[in-house]
Amino acid sequence: MDWKNILVLADGSDNGLARAEMAGALAAQHGAYLEVCVPACLPKLSVSGGTSIANEVFDEASRGARDDAAAAVARILFEFPQLEGRLSSNTPEATLVDMPRVAGALARTSDVILVGKPLAEDASRLDDALLEGVLLRSGRPCLMLPRSTEAREFGKRMLIAWKGVRESARAVHDALPLLQRAEAVRIFLSGNGSELDGEGPEGLSRMAERLTRHGVRVEAFRVG
Repeated sequence: MDWKNILVLADGSDNGLARAEMAGALAAQHGAYLEVCVPACLPKLSVSGGTSIANEVFDEASRGARDDAAAAVARILFEFPQLEGRLSSNTPEATLVDMPRVAGALARTSDVILVGKPLAEDASRLDDALLEGVLLRSGRPCLMLPRSTEAREFGKRMLIAWKGVRESARAVHDALPLLQRAEAVRIFLSGNGSELDGEGPEGLSRMAERLTRHGVRVEAFRVG
């Protein structure tokens, strides 16, 4: 099982570049096509219009957002020429309030989406809007990467936090492309679950057997 369409939401910061590089490595592992998306967050224009000075400020801010997004894409393409041939890029434009809709629409046509962890200190709230759109509007699996200025290898050793609910089953299924390539996978259940919900030893054993049949290297699971 492989992902064939990977979307990364990035920017021109060192963290955004690291995220794009990690997405590129993931695309290479899966022989996937990578789409790099750098949104241009436009200011909101008052419906009542404004003075000529206000309009000039709005136009200048809009140009700045577009220029920053285009520069970020150019930097990513320059930094990672190895992605050429299986890479596309776009710079969708929207106000902050509409960014969740934009992110959700792009994500719905992707196999997996990589996003950055929002920063509480970031007053723009763009990362929050993008994460909201991907998580709540797409129905597709999402990988939220930690803030890092250097690309890191990930997915070698993985932990499944299991609970007997449909969301857990969906998450495990969607993660199979990563689980199948991991060196070791451990299943962990915190607390005392009920066998009626598949949260006891028998339920975890069934999950381990299922993953093993998919070629996942499952370590001994743990209950409690």
